[in-house]
Amino acid sequence: MSTLDDYGGWTKNILENLNTTWKEGLSTAEYIFRNDVKVVTVDNNATNMWWKVKVTPTGLKIQNTLYVSRFIAGKEADDAWALMLFVHETRHMQQGFWTAFSVYGEMEAWQEGFRFYQSLPGHVYVSPFVEQLLALPLSHERDVLKQARDLINLDQNGGSSFFQQVGSVLKKERSFNDVYWIHALPLNPIFR
Repeated sequence: MSTLDDYGGWTKNILENLNTTWKEGLSTAEYIFRNDVKVVTVDNNATNMWWKVKVTPTGLKIQNTLYVSRFIAGKEADDAWALMLFVHETRHMQQGFWTAFSVYGEMEAWQEGFRFYQSLPGHVYVSPFVEQLLALPLSHERDVLKQARDLINLDQNGGSSFFQQVGSVLKKERSFNDVYWIHALPLNPIFR
């Protein structure tokens, strides 16, 4: 188990801020400490955070590392958006691969992350799509998950269809990493 002192610089300051915020921030920091999650800043053009998957003898697992783009790592350690991303991506780590890799998992992480975001004094506007997503009940019902998928797609991809997204990548109008591939995810976790 790691402690705050095992992290340095910006990461230490972010975790310190998470440790002193609303319950989702505190549970995020506790999960990171308890599971020795590494936080790695990546020097690329991305504007977000992510995790990677590894193949193990027992199946697909989320690696124990959060990757932070230099754009996010360049924000102040009390930035509401950066703190929210830690809550969102850590929630995926808590869910495990099969839940994280589903519309249900995205809906849960988005709802938890944005409710946390809205609780912070430094938060700004959230889109009407996010407000509608927050109003949905967290449920495994297909109709609710389809609504969540469509709202996330509207927010992230302008409502384009899966085929339009693939076409934009093939025509090199967008890179593969610039598409939020919510349409490619199953509605519910494949395995629970």
